Amino acid sequence: MKYLTRTKIYHKLEPNKDAKKIYILCEGQETEINYFKYFQGFSSNIDIIPIPNENGQSDPTKLKENSELIFFGNSTTMPKYSLSSEYKDEVWFVIDTDRWNEGDKINDLRKFCNVKNNELNPWTVVQSNPCFELWFYYHAFDVKPNNEEVTKSNGFKKF
Repeated sequence: MKYLTRTKIYHKLEPNKDAKKIYILCEGQETEINYFKYFQGFSSNIDIIPIPNENGQSDPTKLKENSELIFFGNSTTMPKYSLSSEYKDEVWFVIDTDRWNEGDKINDLRKFCNVKNNELNPWTVVQSNPCFELWFYYHAFDVKPNNEEVTKSNGFKKF
């Protein structure tokens, strides 16, 4: 029986200038940003760009407004980023269900993405349910966390 052999050792590469970009607009300013920064550089042809909320304005309506400024600018502000149709850049919104499920704000953000969405540059909403810290937890553990620790949010975040 013949086994596969690898003649080259894998080396992590930095994204090249022609990499597809995935812009991730985050509700949070730290936790989510740090999480997504971890994935930067995993692939040389995909560049992950996490974008924090602006001045603590994490409401889906504010994220939507911020995305307009970031990608399209206005009469006084130039766009900060441009979306490449050639490389099919993507825009993702990452939000918590627990805070923004009232007032139909999440559905409004989804409708906004449907309007912006096209074949070349997809716009998507991703909801965590119910808190982002659980994503971190399940990367390291495969058992349910202690319920008392979860209810003490500050303690769980440190954990």
